[in-house]
Amino acid sequence: MGNPLDQPSADKGVSLAVAAEEEELELGDEDGVMFISECIHCGRNGETSLETKALPGFTDSCMVMAFRCPFCGFKNEEVQLAGQYRPEGVRYRLKVPSGGGATLARPLLKSEVATVEIPEMEFEIPGSLVDCRHLTKGDLTTVESLLRNTVANLRLNQAERAPDVAEKIEDCIQELLRCANGEQAFTLTMDDPSGNSYIALLGFDDSELEVDFYQRTPQQRAGLGLDDQQPPGH
Repeated sequence: MGNPLDQPSADKGVSLAVAAEEEELELGDEDGVMFISECIHCGRNGETSLETKALPGFTDSCMVMAFRCPFCGFKNEEVQLAGQYRPEGVRYRLKVPSGGGATLARPLLKSEVATVEIPEMEFEIPGSLVDCRHLTKGDLTTVESLLRNTVANLRLNQAERAPDVAEKIEDCIQELLRCANGEQAFTLTMDDPSGNSYIALLGFDDSELEVDFYQRTPQQRAGLGLDDQQPPGH
């Protein structure tokens, strides 16, 4: 399996250090389309590229939108899933050891439906099953980047929170950073009723990752907009 996180070249026909300060513009590229857009974290302009990629488990190529900010370093890749569902739901359980750099670098795809948990921290990134037939995106990232992006999101409104709440969230942030830095062992679970999420295997004998497929409940099928009269995945 090829690495699904292959990045486009950083500076194809444009110097971001200069162009990112200009007005939004569209760039031609032989591999896809690139344009300048605002970074959600620092408010300055970065590069967004659109291209199609073959991803594990999808019969058709998916549209991937990748963003990179040359100023604050924020990166993000979103997959346009366009209402495709795998035949079954999927649940991953990944054991990340202390100092586990290779495990932290594992590629993963988290759909908007998927729920991510770190049981040792009682921490959850919830998915959604409320009219989720309209949720058609997924984040293409790594275990480490998922944690760091979560930290960045938690920090956004810290100054506006009550002191006791901000203190608890800061404790959570510091523990997430220890996990992202490989200083603390943890378990990451990801449960996706749509079946579209994945965590990459490292070879056939991968003792760190458990993968279970399951039949969706009626509630999950209803949330996904699937016809109960049809077999799962049709």
